[in-house]
Amino acid sequence: MAQPVGDGGKSGRVLLTRQMNGGEAHDTYTVYDNYGNVRFVLPPLAADSLTAVQSYAESHPVLQKYAYIYHYDKYNRCIYKKLPGCDPVYTIYDAADRPVFTQDGEQRERNEWSFSIPDGFGRVVLSGICKNQPAYGAESTPLDTVVVKAVWANEENPLKGYRLEGITLSSPTVLSVSYYDSYDLDRPFY
Repeated sequence: MAQPVGDGGKSGRVLLTRQMNGGEAHDTYTVYDNYGNVRFVLPPLAADSLTAVQSYAESHPVLQKYAYIYHYDKYNRCIYKKLPGCDPVYTIYDAADRPVFTQDGEQRERNEWSFSIPDGFGRVVLSGICKNQPAYGAESTPLDTVVVKAVWANEENPLKGYRLEGITLSSPTVLSVSYYDSYDLDRPFY
């Protein structure tokens, strides 16, 4: 049975979850930043390997292999998520706080990004892969002043009848498209 241990304050944050296997404890630690965002989750294999009282760089082999690592932008949006043993996933948001681009390690090797483009109501209508190269980084928020949306244009084009506002996609491959009943669909675009 898991026994959560909080920080003793009003935040209600769980810092330690202890599971017992007979008399042996298996501890998972959760580390927060000053804004209350989860920055690290250290499962038992990571926690047991980092027993000395010292600070560890994020690049430490144990953290790279076993820890869950998260980074946030200046708006407290998760822009970097690294699962144990995997390359990180990057996320880029638009000015409406919607994730528009994501990229995993395999996509980085191919210089690709996944895209999810909403319509004016925030419903994702286009998703796929493109060759855009947005400036990604903790201090770089390339779309933070741009609201990205797809507008129904009722025309034959690579975006299956939609037109984009806010960005241009480089070599897009549309993998999913959604149409809603408020559109005037004269012909199919598949």
